[in-house]
Amino acid sequence: MDNANKEDAVTVAVTRDGRTYLGGDQINVDDLGAKVAAKLENKPEGEKEVYLRADVRANYGKVMDTVDAIRTAGVSQLGLLTEKRESDDTSTPAAK
Repeated sequence: MDNANKEDAVTVAVTRDGRTYLGGDQINVDDLGAKVAAKLENKPEGEKEVYLRADVRANYGKVMDTVDAIRTAGVSQLGLLTEKRESDDTSTPAAK
């Protein structure tokens, strides 16, 4: 998702210990919707995109609370960012 790397991209992250970040700033999930809405207020309706990155070990409930908070901001598109896994030749059994 090339747009996630733009300077004005709105990114949210959830860490494995349940902390939520808007950009580089830690934020309470209860305040997230209003803060995201403020960041998106000058963007055209079709460009209200937010990108979410969650640690694989993050609590699923915390991630869903974050998604719900983002949706209250009137986000038209929510992109989920993932890390690309390196291929591991030892993880697949050899064919015989």
